[in-house]
Amino acid sequence: MTLSGQSRFTRRGLLGLFAAAGAASVMPGSAFADPWARDAPPSVTWVRTAGPDVSVRTGPDTSAQRLSLVRAGTVLRVVHAVDAWNQVYDPRADVTGYVHADLLEPADAPSKFAYLPEVPIDTDLSTVVIATSDLPLYFYPSTDPLAQVTTLGASDRETIVGTLTGEDGATWFKTRDGYYLPHDDLFNGAAPHEYTGRWLDVSLSGAARVLAYAEDATVRSFYAIKGTARFPTPPGTWSIVRRVANETMDSATVGIPRNGPGGYYLKNVLYTQYFRGTGESLHYNWWSAAWGTPGSHGCLGLSLADSRWLWDWASIGTPVSIHA
Repeated sequence: MTLSGQSRFTRRGLLGLFAAAGAASVMPGSAFADPWARDAPPSVTWVRTAGPDVSVRTGPDTSAQRLSLVRAGTVLRVVHAVDAWNQVYDPRADVTGYVHADLLEPADAPSKFAYLPEVPIDTDLSTVVIATSDLPLYFYPSTDPLAQVTTLGASDRETIVGTLTGEDGATWFKTRDGYYLPHDDLFNGAAPHEYTGRWLDVSLSGAARVLAYAEDATVRSFYAIKGTARFPTPPGTWSIVRRVANETMDSATVGIPRNGPGGYYLKNVLYTQYFRGTGESLHYNWWSAAWGTPGSHGCLGLSLADSRWLWDWASIGTPVSIHA
């Protein structure tokens, strides 16, 4: 997940800003009288995490115990600077800890929604959802613009722990780390046929087969070469994350020497659509036509006609549900 509209500071500049603010900063809870205020006083510095899965630790050292692991865009208040580290407060989790300065960037003060208590789950649900377009992620299940914390990009995956009724009376999903997503425009891996947009269903049982759905109706069906026992095609809920019209596939990029066992170097691999960041994709498989059988390093190899059709039909964010 990425965040737009934030200029990056150099570490030295950011540390200087924190050090200046740190002298006047106080511990969370007493920095300003009105915790619902949109704008914090000048003595308080707010930042957000600039990388995914940032550790908040008990001390200013990578060996210190991890208190929490937070996503990119988590808004934190700076308490004070400690060398290359900053003591920060997470108002949503009510946690104070340390984060390295390289992993932070300036941010505005959060809205009152960052301080509201979590909403109880109505129904437990363990699933993965896919953002099929750019979608807002919320501090609180309200469509108020101030409740939005960041934007998920098309193809982003979120782990869901339950559903609940939002402030608008609609059904919302709750993420594993306590944020909220409206039900609309999400592909739910636990209920794929509820989705009315375009998506792919891949069955690995027997001869591997791909079904393309739109409006919950099959629009095309075709066989695919699937992964071998050593390099299986990964089951799960994925989505198209990157597309390359004419790819060169080099096993060295995924840790397999070209000239070693299982190595390869293939040019002119047309209509490649990656559904995982680890290299698995749907693509034209010009070097083999053993459709439906094992023979790939986890990819789904297609005929020229099928791969060309899929290239024109799918897009970034198109869900790919793979199962036995």
